[in-house]
Amino acid sequence: MGRHPKLDVRRIRAEWVYVGRREAAVLGGVSTNTVDRWVASGELGRALVPSKGVGGRPRLVYCLSDVLALAENRRR
Repeated sequence: MGRHPKLDVRRIRAEWVYVGRREAAVLGGVSTNTVDRWVASGELGRALVPSKGVGGRPRLVYCLSDVLALAENRRR
């Protein structure tokens, strides 16, 4: 096992992963403006993650599987 256990990528599912706006844009191969348009039109849902720190701010995150599905539909 050691200090750095190996990650089994077959166990990671895209619907379990939530990413920020920039990460969603990069992984989907689109711009951040496109992600904003998807949210505004209701095509992409978002979740609000509360801050954990004293001076932190809440963060909006998006489900990676939804982002990848929308990006794939746009490419067709």
